[in-house]
Amino acid sequence: MCIRDSTYPGHTACLAAGVAVQRIIAAEGLLERVRTRGPQWRAELGARFAGLPEVGDLRGRGFFVGLELVRDPATKEPFDPALKLHERIRAEALDRGLICYPMGGNVDGVRGDVVILAPPYNATEDDLGEIAEKLEAAVRAALAQVR
Repeated sequence: MCIRDSTYPGHTACLAAGVAVQRIIAAEGLLERVRTRGPQWRAELGARFAGLPEVGDLRGRGFFVGLELVRDPATKEPFDPALKLHERIRAEALDRGLICYPMGGNVDGVRGDVVILAPPYNATEDDLGEIAEKLEAAVRAALAQVR
């Protein structure tokens, strides 16, 4: 059997797992929870980061959230890419036990720093609070390195 025979869509085990996940999401009302709790969580994150002018934008849908960091809050000018701020935040977050998705080059392919969070649909209130707390600490620590 060649590799592609077991990795492309249509693999029986993958399809069964996908169906099982969809059944759990429906049975536990997770999609509706994310739809209602997501905007509240983003508002809580916004309040948490309101004191950091380098947070240029906080956007997303459901629990999927992107935090954009800017050098100048008035003009939204990004940080120098050589600073690799998004990578610094990733390292600080990992040190605190948080996995996030750092991304660079979102402005023009070179400049721009974004950190993405994507908690699972079944994240508890405590989980969301812990994620927010750890991300804030990581962002503050990384910003202190580049200021």
